[in-house]
Order: sequence, then C-alpha cells, then structure tokens
Amino acid sequence: MPGLQAPTMAELLSNPVVQRALEEAWLDSQADDSGRRHEEGGWIYRMTPGEVLLDPKPQGLSAEQALHIARLDAEAAYGDLDDFRITIARQADGWHIDYELQDAMRDGGGPHYVIDARSGKILAKRYEQ
Repeated sequence: MPGLQAPTMAELLSNPVVQRALEEAWLDSQADDSGRRHEEGGWIYRMTPGEVLLDPKPQGLSAEQALHIARLDAEAAYGDLDDFRITIARQADGWHIDYELQDAMRDGGGPHYVIDARSGKILAKRYEQ
C-alpha cells in the first residue's frame, strides 16, 4: 500500500494487544528460574493502520531444517547439487526453497519446493531437468 508506514516502537508498545503478548512472553520465559530461563519471541504483523496481529510463539521448522528436507529430496532426484545456488524465503504458505543453476547458460534447472513451516511436509515440488 502506498504511503503505509510501519508503526513506531512507541505505537507498538502502547498497543494493548502487544502489551499483553509481551507480558505473557516475559512470564513464559521463566526469567526468575536460572535453570529454566529462556527467550520467548514472536511476530507482530500490521494488518491495517492501528490493527496488529500477533503470532506470539512461532513454532515449526528453522531454515536449516527446511533446507535439510529439500536437500534430501533434491539429492535423490539430482544426485550432485554442487552446480546449484540455493535461495530460501519464509513466506505465508511455508518455506520456499529454490535450486537454480549457477551457470545461467546451461540448459535445465533445479528443484523448487514449498515446505510447510510447521510440519515439514513438502507441499509442492517442481523439477526442471
């Protein structure tokens, strides 16, 4: 949207939804227990001006785990993957992992994946050979 600006830190901190999520994250982090303390994190999405949506405890696969799943499938289909450049991006529908040939003059291409960010299931894959 043209002209839409990210909220300032002051705007976020004054939002009651964000305040509640921060309080819950602090309690969940068990900061007073030296043996169990840990960090809690989350995502804040701005939907419209003044409205936020929180995903306080994003769970699921890390980028490394998603890459591992894609690599196992890609190696089974392609064998050696040394000729490919890998890109990865977390999008709303999961991890997008693309293997592109480093040499753009070569024919063919590599596999492309969408991997569910929570379950690790391969939702879509396409091979270019």
